Amino acid sequence: MDTEEVALRETMMAQGLDDTHAVGATLRAESNPRRSVPSVLPAARIASEPAGPADFRIKGELGRGGMGVVCLAEQAVPSREVALKRLERVEEPFVDALLREATITGRLEHPNIVPVHAVVADADGPAVVMKRIAGEDWSTLAAAGASLERHLEIFVQVCNAVAFAHSRGVIHRDIKLDNVRIGDFGEVYLLDWGVARRLDEESSGRIVGTPVHMAPEMTRGIADERSDVFLLGAALHEALTGRPRHDGETLVEVLKNAREAAPHVHDARVPGELASIVERACARDPSKRFESVSALQDAVLRFREHRSAAKLAASGSERLVELERLASGEGEYSAAQRAFTEARFAFEQARVAWPESELASRGAQRALELMARIELAQGQPDGADACLDAMDSPPEELRARCRALRERQRDERERLAKLEHDQDRGVGEAMRTRATIGLAVAVVLLTAGLVGLRTWRPDYATPQLRFALGGTLVFGAVFAVTRWWRRRGEWNLVNRRIAQIALLTLGVSALQRYASLVGGAEPSRILLTDAFLVGMGGVALTPFHRGGPWLAAMAFALAFVGAIRPAWLEPGFIGFAIFVPVFFGAWRRWGPKARPDAD
Repeated sequence: MDTEEVALRETMMAQGLDDTHAVGATLRAESNPRRSVPSVLPAARIASEPAGPADFRIKGELGRGGMGVVCLAEQAVPSREVALKRLERVEEPFVDALLREATITGRLEHPNIVPVHAVVADADGPAVVMKRIAGEDWSTLAAAGASLERHLEIFVQVCNAVAFAHSRGVIHRDIKLDNVRIGDFGEVYLLDWGVARRLDEESSGRIVGTPVHMAPEMTRGIADERSDVFLLGAALHEALTGRPRHDGETLVEVLKNAREAAPHVHDARVPGELASIVERACARDPSKRFESVSALQDAVLRFREHRSAAKLAASGSERLVELERLASGEGEYSAAQRAFTEARFAFEQARVAWPESELASRGAQRALELMARIELAQGQPDGADACLDAMDSPPEELRARCRALRERQRDERERLAKLEHDQDRGVGEAMRTRATIGLAVAVVLLTAGLVGLRTWRPDYATPQLRFALGGTLVFGAVFAVTRWWRRRGEWNLVNRRIAQIALLTLGVSALQRYASLVGGAEPSRILLTDAFLVGMGGVALTPFHRGGPWLAAMAFALAFVGAIRPAWLEPGFIGFAIFVPVFFGAWRRWGPKARPDAD
């Protein structure tokens, strides 16, 4: 037997204790009845029989304690059910202890402490009248497997009661699951203030409290506010693990373990942060515990916030897995947007509840990065930049990809704008109209001049030479008008193609006429070929000018008529050269207006 065990046995013997005392039962101190106990109590009629006058009528038993019994009673005035605490043996120490408990409890008016209505007496001794609390003890809930959240809700309420008592200079010294009652509507009450002590009272130096829950200093007869902090931690320990803080077969063994207060290693059922809180509350050295009950309560409340944040972060992580899959190219963009929104919301809410949560911070950053990649894959640099701007440290690789995508899109927009500009028939329309009118006037004048010259001098040249001369003059007029138009007009693909087709058609026509002059081809063949050349020019002009089909139709009609009636070809060409410019000039002036995309 070591020295410490010997000291413990001597203390127990001094208090009249031995190893037969139940380790889960409360060790009570001797009371000093002459300090704050009333000497005279109001008389009351307390009866067990259903008949006869009574202020309180006993209806049954609610429970038994170390020195008394708690009965359910019906109070006459006011009419209500109450709890009546009486002594089994009316002996002076027990009377003193009961009245002292009633006095201390009666001064602690708090929602989590059972109200004392009155202290009365009859022939069988004193009785304490208290509010009747229906419900069950915390230990019963723990045995039934209550959830962690439920235990924490109860614990926070118990802390409220103890913190209030400390503010009134009272320590409980016997906080345990059996002394916490949960009402039918969720009310939480800290019961049994029988060993409570005012801090301004001198300590008896006796071992007081329940051995399996005691703080180390309590085994030496010492207790203060931090002893209650230890007891609160021990109560939470038992609620979480199902076992009391100190194990042992005998009272001496349990008290020895309580004095050592070895730390516990909690299994996976107890979250790490909460296990750390319990271990700090139950530290062997009082200075290493929480400095107050409120500090312990705040730590548990923070854990509850963190636990809520962890659940949110876990929910966000589930959506993040989905986002990872969608970022790899599986699924639709709308599904990715939805998964990102849900993941980010969960992570951000978790960060609000727990700013230090690394899981929430990492998750939020990863969600933003994945969505930025998805936006880039969708060709959305603005969306990607918005995600990157929200990140703490956006990857430079993604920033570079955003810049490159913007440049490609800018180049593509410029290319499309240029293409649209080139395809727009409305570009340079005014100058094109002037050029067309000028060309029409030039062709009419040239045609009229050549016809007049032939009329004045019929034999001034052969038909082949006349045709070659006419083709050259018309080509020269078109060339001159085109140069003027090019210098003064807005030039795009449509205008370039019109000019190129006109110059190419008339240039080939002039070359064909010179080749025919050199080869001595028949005049009708020269004009027939020309008609087909002009018709092909009209076909080529169709995509760029609405007059192209008309020009092709008239030229092909002239060719077919000339093929049947060769003598009509030259007059037909003269009429064609005059009619076509006049026709298109009149059409532009008085015909239906072109659509915006038409010439």
